[in-house]
Amino acid sequence: DSTSSPPDTCGDVGTTYFVQTTNQSVSTAQVINKATGAVAKTFTLQSLASASPCNSGFCDAVVNYDRTAHRWLITEIPSSGGNVCVYVSTTDDPTGTYYAYAFAVESSLPDYPKYGVWPQTSGGYYVIGINAGSGSTHDLAALDRGKMLAGLPATFQKFSVPNLPNFGFQLVLPSTVQGSTPPPDGEPAIFMRPRDDEAQDGASTPTYDLMELWTLSVDWATPANSKLTQLTSIHIGDYDATLCGLGSAWNCMPQPGTTQKIDPIREPLHFPLQYRNFGDHQTLVGTFVEDVDGTDHAALRWFEIRKTGAGSWSVFQEGLVGGESGVHRSVGSIAMDQSGNMA
Repeated sequence: DSTSSPPDTCGDVGTTYFVQTTNQSVSTAQVINKATGAVAKTFTLQSLASASPCNSGFCDAVVNYDRTAHRWLITEIPSSGGNVCVYVSTTDDPTGTYYAYAFAVESSLPDYPKYGVWPQTSGGYYVIGINAGSGSTHDLAALDRGKMLAGLPATFQKFSVPNLPNFGFQLVLPSTVQGSTPPPDGEPAIFMRPRDDEAQDGASTPTYDLMELWTLSVDWATPANSKLTQLTSIHIGDYDATLCGLGSAWNCMPQPGTTQKIDPIREPLHFPLQYRNFGDHQTLVGTFVEDVDGTDHAALRWFEIRKTGAGSWSVFQEGLVGGESGVHRSVGSIAMDQSGNMA
């Protein structure tokens, strides 16, 4: 239960526990024992901070389980300023203690931050996509994972990408590692977003649209060597991003028992963008919402893209969930297990 609307629920699964965060009057985490279903602990995220601004928590909490380090990453934004509040558990036990960090990534509210875990031999980085920026660009950032796992003072590096035309909400979603096998050492993290080139660019490509990709390689010793690189966009099946037009979509998708409509979050990929390394190939799976029939009818497009060896990322499969008459679906979440099954 949540006192906030929307509750902005987010969860991840560790070895022993499932951890879920929600918006309450402040962001709250609940730790649930996987074997018994019993609640092991409930706490506010601001209780993990000892000083301003993070001891005044607010919303947009995200939880990731760092599977190669067996640690928990729990985050939120505070009630004022441009910081993100980031907490890393000191052990595999999410009911225990945390290292607390505040990173001033923006000058004002770092809206809708979404995180990913990207381990490397050198320590790697935690990555963030943010609906914030300046002018014609919006931002993403990397946090020094190696220092944070050790509880040491840590820095961040910030980058920007061009805004999508005709959208007010802007986000590139970072990839996050699932499973116990890390990416090949030196493999850069991926950021992605879908692009309806008819709606965004006035193009005429009735058989395809685009998935945009960036790679991020971070050098903590020499930040000038860090590099954000845009890759060639991937062709995906044609889709319609004009769900309730291209302006505000706050009052768009119907819900039962009320005339109040809700925001389908139609612009970005939905969290998470999940990465797995299968050895002979690497995968990314994601989902986003589209208008399936031109009547502001929301359904979820899903996809799997693959990279084999030193080759390029390309679409392996994609499909649709939803489209039934009178039924609208959005705010999806997708994951792939070690056998390649997707939920």
